[in-house]
Amino acid sequence: MDRIAFPLKGHTGRPPMLPDLVALMEMRLTLETQIAALAAQRRDRHDLVRMARALAAFERDIDADGDALEAERQFLAALARATHNGHFVSLLESLGSALLPRTHQQAPAADDLEALARRRIDLRRVLQEHTALLDAVTRQDAEAARAAMQTHLLHGRQRWGAAAVRGALSVHLRA
Repeated sequence: MDRIAFPLKGHTGRPPMLPDLVALMEMRLTLETQIAALAAQRRDRHDLVRMARALAAFERDIDADGDALEAERQFLAALARATHNGHFVSLLESLGSALLPRTHQQAPAADDLEALARRRIDLRRVLQEHTALLDAVTRQDAEAARAAMQTHLLHGRQRWGAAAVRGALSVHLRA
């Protein structure tokens, strides 16, 4: 089997190949939906607090015209911790922020008000999707959590597809 070169934490900084991002999204759809379901079943009060704090940081970052990458990474890490399975935590930590396709998006120029507004709208949608996920986890509804994560990831795939069309996603189409 050929090894897929994912843009892992500590990578060279070279933009990833488009097929690698597609494969990464496929992996996320499989893995993170199950993580969400397990988190809903196993979470405790401390897990909910960590996830809520990460989403509050996400919202603050949006309000400050930031990219919210660190807050999203913290949310996903808190979700993985809520499974109470250290292997999920280790796996997501090993992938780092490379899990998030936005890592490879070009930041809008400070004077590009249209691009800044588009990013803010996209980030608000991501925040709404994460909030729906947290609501399902809070209710301990594993199927709703799984569905919320799947919806988020499918919408994310649409968002990074739109970014690629606009030329705002740094990827190589082929080797």
